[in-house]
Amino acid sequence: MSPSLQLVCGPGAGDASACAAELALAAADAGRPVTLLALDPYDGATARVTDPRVTTLAGDDAATPPVASELLAAVGVPSDLLDDLHATTTAAHLRLLWSVPVEAGPEHVVVIDAGAAGPELARLGVTLPRTVRRAMPLGGGMLRSKRPLLAAALGDRWPAAAVTDGIARAAERATRLRQAFSAPTSGAVVVGDPGDRATERQAVGVALSAVRVRLMPTVPPGSTVPTGSTVPPGSTPDLPALLAAGPRVIDIQARGDGYLWRMPLPLNDFRELRLRLLDDALALSAQGHGSVLDLPTALRRCHPSRARLRDGMLEVAFDPSTQQGATS
Repeated sequence: MSPSLQLVCGPGAGDASACAAELALAAADAGRPVTLLALDPYDGATARVTDPRVTTLAGDDAATPPVASELLAAVGVPSDLLDDLHATTTAAHLRLLWSVPVEAGPEHVVVIDAGAAGPELARLGVTLPRTVRRAMPLGGGMLRSKRPLLAAALGDRWPAAAVTDGIARAAERATRLRQAFSAPTSGAVVVGDPGDRATERQAVGVALSAVRVRLMPTVPPGSTVPTGSTVPPGSTPDLPALLAAGPRVIDIQARGDGYLWRMPLPLNDFRELRLRLLDDALALSAQGHGSVLDLPTALRRCHPSRARLRDGMLEVAFDPSTQQGATS
């Protein structure tokens, strides 16, 4: 079982940080074990919470995935370049995600203050297993077969067995992280004004990674909840509502000889959406954001034949009569 992971984000980073801090404290008040993570160690949610009941981790306190450093060092990447890579934004996102306590049980609440980086963290969280799997052959004979000159130059310096073990451990942790993002009580809280373009882009960016999206309007307490909001306004998040189990985000239904793949997507115009079949996955992009979602085995034997967006629900039909490689 995975912990309940709450990704808090929004175009106004300060609003997201305040919401993340309040959510963590509300979970602690409810007697739940809580871990609060933040990208920004200075102005993020962890800087606002001193309650000893909340475990906090921010910024550079997060750990670098060891397999990444080992791989780069093994191929002779200079240490100063490693330091430069360590300082990149993507590296910071990976370190934070790698610090999520994926081994915790469902009673544990993990709150991530993502600021404006919610779509990127969601994308990394669900695509990491695929990325790590693609590195698996590095521990075997791929280096010798695909890059023989590099393999010869490295010689005994290439720790094939250690790399294989490290990648396997990384793949297991990445898979558990993705499971945490898709757990029934997990999701994203997008803090912003309904109807605001920047808030919509945040919601769309997160939803493209098949993460459940809830809206926290930035309106004064006691105001009317805007239509479509699933989190009531106020200074304290409604913890039971946020942690209530929701339906499976991706729903796959058998339709005749084919399948219908359905996923909520808060888009109003289908023309803003791009879909592309990528080997055994479906690549989605909209409003400057994108993600790659693995397809189950049954759908990999089919090909998408049509798609439509209606009432915030994306539907893609997969037709076995247009299987890849099939002849007419």
